[in-house]
Amino acid sequence: MDAISSKNQERYAMTIVPSKNGYKLPINPEKKQGKISQGFVTPKQDKIPQVQKIPPKRVLPIVFIPGIMGSNLRMTETRQKELHGTHNISWRPDNSSVTVKQYNDSPIKRQLRLDPENTEVDTYDPLKNTTGSLEESSDSRNQSVTYTRGYRGWSRLDGPLLQPDLPGTENRRNQHQKARERGWGEIYFGSYQKLLEVCESKLNLHFPAE
Repeated sequence: MDAISSKNQERYAMTIVPSKNGYKLPINPEKKQGKISQGFVTPKQDKIPQVQKIPPKRVLPIVFIPGIMGSNLRMTETRQKELHGTHNISWRPDNSSVTVKQYNDSPIKRQLRLDPENTEVDTYDPLKNTTGSLEESSDSRNQSVTYTRGYRGWSRLDGPLLQPDLPGTENRRNQHQKARERGWGEIYFGSYQKLLEVCESKLNLHFPAE
């Protein structure tokens, strides 16, 4: 726990209201995973303890389940060949260049394209490149899936939010690729982006309610 400068001690003492457990010290979630807080000096008569709360060591997984038509789908290789497709996109509303053309599909073609026995969730896999096209990589298919609400400047290095790997890291990835690996590209991102970003930001902050 770091002590603050003397000129700020009075300001902190006046702004921090004690709870039933004591003064809840401010923490910076961008530094050391929120394990650093700042204390302040009080008069001898003030016996109220100063309490530092840090995030738990356990990771709690959050599983997001989209609504109907909210999952991006791709066809099997066999169905793609049957429809003579240049890609395996079955349903991906973020890719308007494909979705708009599918509007004019015949009923039989639409049934074949959305056949549950020959479709699966369009997962992000940059190594195997499961796009059904040699001209399209997993990253290019998921180019609309980005995370832009993270840290700014060098302060990001200690924080828990999605962030790029450090220079020199083997198989270095940026924050967008990490978001895609978490499955952000498996859902209708244009519809769910804000919710995912809010969850990423808020669920990584440690401000426990009293």
